[in-house]
Amino acid sequence: MEPLAGRYRRVRSLGSGAMGEVWLAEDTLLGRPVAIKQLRTDPDAALDQWSERMRREARLAAQLNHPNAVAIYDLLVVDEQPYVVMEYVAGDSLAQRIRRAGTLTPEQAARWTGQVAGALEAAHARGIVHRDVKPANILITPYQAAKLTDFGIARSAQDVSQTQSGILVGTPAFLAPEAARGGDPSPASDMWSLGATLYSAVEGRPPFGSGVDNPLAVLARIGSEPVPPASSAGWLTPLLAALLDRDPARRPTAAQVHAALTPAASDAERTQPGPTAALLAPRPMPAPPTPTARRRRWLVPGIAAAVIVIAGGAVAAVLVSSPSSHAAHASSTPPNAGATSSSPDVPSTSEVASSLSARPGPTTRPGPATYPKPADVPSLPSSGQAVPVGATPPAAPANPQVQPYTASDRTPTSAAQLVEWQPPGLAGDAAVAVSSITRFLLDINRQDVQAAWNQSTEIRHGPTPDQRFLTGYRTSRHYQVAFGHPRRLSPDLIAVPARFVSRQEPAAQGNPAGVTSCTYWPQYVFLVAKVGDRWLSDVAGDYVDRPSVALLKRHDTVRNAAELEPLQQRVAC
Repeated sequence: MEPLAGRYRRVRSLGSGAMGEVWLAEDTLLGRPVAIKQLRTDPDAALDQWSERMRREARLAAQLNHPNAVAIYDLLVVDEQPYVVMEYVAGDSLAQRIRRAGTLTPEQAARWTGQVAGALEAAHARGIVHRDVKPANILITPYQAAKLTDFGIARSAQDVSQTQSGILVGTPAFLAPEAARGGDPSPASDMWSLGATLYSAVEGRPPFGSGVDNPLAVLARIGSEPVPPASSAGWLTPLLAALLDRDPARRPTAAQVHAALTPAASDAERTQPGPTAALLAPRPMPAPPTPTARRRRWLVPGIAAAVIVIAGGAVAAVLVSSPSSHAAHASSTPPNAGATSSSPDVPSTSEVASSLSARPGPTTRPGPATYPKPADVPSLPSSGQAVPVGATPPAAPANPQVQPYTASDRTPTSAAQLVEWQPPGLAGDAAVAVSSITRFLLDINRQDVQAAWNQSTEIRHGPTPDQRFLTGYRTSRHYQVAFGHPRRLSPDLIAVPARFVSRQEPAAQGNPAGVTSCTYWPQYVFLVAKVGDRWLSDVAGDYVDRPSVALLKRHDTVRNAAELEPLQQRVAC
C-alpha cells in the first residue's frame, strides 16, 4: 500500500464505523506513529461540500491544543477521499475499561472526568460543542491520562450552517434531554453527556440504558423520566446530580467541574464563578499510590455515531456503533431503586449546595501562605552568592496536611499535600508561574509523565515524552516544596526560587552526580517560560543561556562546575 501523500504509511486498521475507518500509520517524515481517520463521504452530497465540512471539523479540533484532547496533525484529500491525521493514543477507551472492570471507583472516575472537563473547558471557550461525549470517545493513555477524541460531529457556535434543521447527531444513551427533543446543542448539553459518562463509569451503565436495541425508547426516557439514583458514586453524588440536572442553566460548567476534580488547581486558577466546592461531598483520603519507576531531569477505537431524524412528528433512528461500544454499554434498564428527589428529576445545584452545607464535613485547613514562613525559604541568588554546603533538610511541616519527606510511603498528589509555603497574595503571571511548577511536580508524583511533558517546555520538542525524559523522571517524587518570591526576568520568563526534597533511584537515572535516594534541594531556581499563551516549567533547559539568567548562575560545589546550569544546589538528606 502506497504511503498517503508520500508520507503516511498505513500499518493496520484500528476500527471502523459509520463515520469511516481509523488506521494506525507511520509518519515517515517525522518517524512517529499517527492515527488516520479515513472519512466516508456522504453519497447524497457533492464532494466539495463534504470536504469543506471535513475541513471545518478538523479545524475545530485543531484549535484546541489541549493535553486532554487528541491533537489534529493534518488534513488530506487523496484521490477525492478525505483523511484526518491525528495523534495516536496507544491505549484503550474508557468504554473498554468499564467493560473489563464492570465499574470504576469514584477516585478513578473523578480523575478522568476532571481531565475531560479540562478539554471541554478549552473547547467551550472557543465556541466549540463536542456533541458526542461518551466513554467510547475518551481514550486512556499508558500514563493514565484521559484524552477526548472524535470531534467529527463537533459544531462551532459561529457556524450554524453545518447543522441541518431537524437532525440531531450523537449517541442516544448520552444525549441531553434538550438535545433528545431536537434543541440546539450547547456547552450545557456536553456537560449532561459528561455526567452520563461519569454515571456509566461508577454504575457500569448509562443512566437510561444503552439504547442499542431500542434507541427511541431511551430517548423517550431521557426526555420524560427522572434519572435513576446512582448507588456507587460516593462523594461524587452531588456533582453527578448537578451534571444530570434537566435544566441546562443549572448544570455546572466545564471550568467548574475541572476545578472541582483537579487537585492541583489552585484558588488563583479557579476563575470561573460558581460554588465548585459545593459540587462535591466530603471526599475520603485516597490510598497512597504504590511507588513505581520515575525520574527528574537536570534541566530545569471504534468510531460510533447516531443520527436521529425528526420531521413532521415522525421519528426515525439509526445507530451504528462498534462492537466494543455495544459491549461497554449494553444493559437492561436499571430499576428505579430508592426515593427520587423532590425535583422533577435530580437535585438542582442550589439544592446540592444546601444539602452539603447542612451535613458535617472535614475541617477546612488554612492554605500554605497562612502558616509561618519556614526559615529556609530561599530568595533568588546572585552569581556572587555562596552556595550552601551540607544544608540541613527541612523539619516536619507546620501544616499537618503537607506530606513530610520522611513519609516516603505516601506521595503528595495534591497541591495541599505538596506546597508547604508560598508568598501570600500572588497574582497575575506570578501566581500562574507558581501554579505551573506545582502542576508539573504533581504530574510527576502521580506518574502521569505525558501530562508533565505537556506542562513543560518539552512540548516544544515533540508531542510525547522522549526516552531521556522518561528515564529521568520515572523514579522521582517530590515533597515539602516551599516557594520564594518570583521575579520576572523578561516578558516571557519568570524565575521562582524554591526548596524541596525529592526521592528517586539514582541508578535508574544514570547515577547523576550528587543525587542520592533522598536529595534535598535547598536553593533551587525554577524557570517558567511563556510558550504561546501558556506558562510552562523550563525543564528542557531552553532558557538557561539567556543573559538575564546568567546573573543567577553560581559555582556548583558538587560537580565543581564553573556555572550551575539548572541554577540548583543539592545535598543528601
